[in-house]
Amino acid sequence: MNWLSNSDYCSWSGITCSPSSYGHVTQINLSNNGLNGTLPASIGDFPSVQYLYLSGNSFTGTIPPQIGNLSSLLLLNLDGNQLTGTIPSELGKISSLQTINLGSNQLSGSIPSEIGNLLQLTLININGNHLNGTIPSSLGNLSQLRELSLYSNQLTGTIPPQFGNLASLIVFNLNSNQLSGTIPSSLGNLSQLVLFEMYSNQLTGTIPSSFNGTSFPSLQYLYLNDNQLTGSITSSLQTISTLTNLNLLANNFCGALLSNCGTGNINCGGPYAACSLTTSTTTTTTTTSTSTPTTSSSSSSHSISSTTRSTTTLTSTTTTPTTSTTSTPTTTTTSTPTTITTTTTTITPTSSSSSSSTSSATTETTEGTSSSSSEGSSTTTSSSHSSTTSPFHLSDSSDGSSHKKSLKIGLTVGLLGGLILILIIAFFMRK
Repeated sequence: MNWLSNSDYCSWSGITCSPSSYGHVTQINLSNNGLNGTLPASIGDFPSVQYLYLSGNSFTGTIPPQIGNLSSLLLLNLDGNQLTGTIPSELGKISSLQTINLGSNQLSGSIPSEIGNLLQLTLININGNHLNGTIPSSLGNLSQLRELSLYSNQLTGTIPPQFGNLASLIVFNLNSNQLSGTIPSSLGNLSQLVLFEMYSNQLTGTIPSSFNGTSFPSLQYLYLNDNQLTGSITSSLQTISTLTNLNLLANNFCGALLSNCGTGNINCGGPYAACSLTTSTTTTTTTTSTSTPTTSSSSSSHSISSTTRSTTTLTSTTTTPTTSTTSTPTTTTTSTPTTITTTTTTITPTSSSSSSSTSSATTETTEGTSSSSSEGSSTTTSSSHSSTTSPFHLSDSSDGSSHKKSLKIGLTVGLLGGLILILIIAFFMRK
């Protein structure tokens, strides 16, 4: 190839110009010419170029982002070079692009999600690079795509279920990556598939039942070997009448083999052990405790008993006792005397409060003593009412036995006086 002998570049080998507008380069085809060096940024100066073939050379360096200026480009083929760096996201600006072939280079980084904007794409081939990261789900937008080859990279993550939207896909090749997770059942929508390769990944779970003859009426090649698939080999695979090559080796299947396993290129592996069903039952018991506090706050573990006494005056100094319960309530009592009927209440919570005030009141206890237990220890409240749980003072206004005694004496004196008065009156009447 000698471009120096002729200044008319439209006549150069590998260069094609538009017949209708002479001078506008529409195709550059320099494949397999032993070219080396880097791709110049000026490659973006050909707005009329529709086909760019530079495959099978020894180009190094990165793909210049200016390639995104090729607004008329239909096909980009840089396959089989030594290109490094990342795939420029600027490719996502070339809305006319139909073919991207960047295979067999040394490209790294992730697949730009912007490629999912190229709705005219029919082929993506980026196999044999050092790509990593996850596969962008935006590729599921490419309804015109007929071939998707991302094999022999270092891609991770799961297979996007959006790939079930690639209704025109014929070749689907994701083998030799580090993909994990299950095979999406939505892939059963790819009714045009002829070749489906997912081998040498880390896929788990079972083969979807959607992989059947109805879903894949044209499928000929199915390779799922060298994964971590489990379960039985679904018999629905046997309904794919067009299937000539099946490889399920090096997985963790169980159960019976398909009747055509071992014939021709149908390799199921095995024999496998019988599948066992393991049922795990988990019982959860929920206990709901309902506490109905009366007067003072207490939890359900408290024991409350009340004794009705005669009318009693309840008075207290200004004190703020705290009863330690499950809900930690605080009761504040002001020094306002109140007349109540039910006064003696025994509460058995876990009490941490103590009263430092000393009560000086004369009280007579008629119903025994009240006891308050705190964490296993009990304190008896004596008649002096220096209590650890209650700062209140109880004083009785009268005593029933004293009233009865006084009444008896009064009646006796009255009767004697009346009798003497009657005798005196009778004596004077006789005279």
